[in-house]
Amino acid sequence: TIPYVLSLMGKSYARRGDFSNAIEKHNEAVQVARINEFDYEESIALTALGETLTLQKKYSEALEAFERAQMLAQRVGSNKELKTIYEGMVDI
Repeated sequence: TIPYVLSLMGKSYARRGDFSNAIEKHNEAVQVARINEFDYEESIALTALGETLTLQKKYSEALEAFERAQMLAQRVGSNKELKTIYEGMVDI
């Protein structure tokens, strides 16, 4: 899906240290997923956003993203995504 691809692009930017573009792509992914009511994809995008914000030491913003992702992952019953979210929260 488009949100998933945008999230992957964001992760790629983050790995290169281009956090501005990474956050832009993650936010685009969140918006597209939200508009289309793709809760699982929105959860993935928010998790990736949280990971990127953690790398920037923006911990309160990262925690907000992880908490929103957690709510969505619980709603759709994705234990795999919950595991990723909790691992990200540990890094804060």
